[in-house]
Amino acid sequence: MVLNEKSKNLNKKYNCPICGSTNIKNWLICDDGQVLDCCKDCGTGYLTPYPTRISNLYQDYGEHITNLPDSYFNKRLKIGFKKHFAFFLIKRIAGENIKLLDYGGGAGFFINSSQKLGIKNSYLFEPSENLRRTAIEKVGIKKNYVTDNLSKFKLKFNFVSMFDVIEHLPQERVHPLVQELKKHMEPGSYLFGQTPNRLSLNLKISRSKDPVISPPSHLIYFTKKSLDKLLRENGFEKKFLLTYGLSTNGFFRRNKFEPSFIEQPKSMFQKLISFFIKTLFKLLGIIMVFSGTGYQIVFLYKLGDKK
Repeated sequence: MVLNEKSKNLNKKYNCPICGSTNIKNWLICDDGQVLDCCKDCGTGYLTPYPTRISNLYQDYGEHITNLPDSYFNKRLKIGFKKHFAFFLIKRIAGENIKLLDYGGGAGFFINSSQKLGIKNSYLFEPSENLRRTAIEKVGIKKNYVTDNLSKFKLKFNFVSMFDVIEHLPQERVHPLVQELKKHMEPGSYLFGQTPNRLSLNLKISRSKDPVISPPSHLIYFTKKSLDKLLRENGFEKKFLLTYGLSTNGFFRRNKFEPSFIEQPKSMFQKLISFFIKTLFKLLGIIMVFSGTGYQIVFLYKLGDKK
């Protein structure tokens, strides 16, 4: 009997892209039949078989943001207390002479805030042409601060942010990416970011119904252990590594890619219910810091003096 493609994927094991282990097990099977395995040694989850035609996946990514109304951009461009506090901490960490790179920074909202709050040497790397154009035309980032080729920037950075980026990378590109970033970073500089946590309570409960599980957009799913291994092996020293948050997404959405009334309440009654549920989930999300089961992994690492 000839096995179908799904059966072949289930029976074939692909070495862990982070630690190279062959000690692998099946983790999740998505509704469309895509298979996610995970490493028993470091905990990394990843799409199998490895995608072979994905190099241009993000060239046209971001059209959904580009076409949003001006009211969306006006709201995102406001600088509230949280942003002021975040950049205050960044300045304390990296010093006043910051050369900041937001790697995979989308439409440039982070860079816009950074420049407005005094970090003039703030640059955006973004592979999507749609998002680069949006960053320039709608967010107001000057063209010479935006690129899809890091070699165009002649300076080296001492602070690199990477928010919800690394999970999008094809497995064979993860280690090379970190090595490439190091070439554009000064010794002693910082790498700061976040990525979904494979061991989160959300994924344990919702499994493939959670919107984080979205191959081939999300290809790799880290644990604290596997992310630490990746960065340490590439010359970074841990400053902090934790998980936080409990998301309402997997609990209230009818379709995992359509916001629920908790996220977008319409009536006054829905707004009241939404407020209480969000408050409860935020409080529970704090507990996730101590249990290691938060929705997101947040990390800050420092590049060693010797590259």
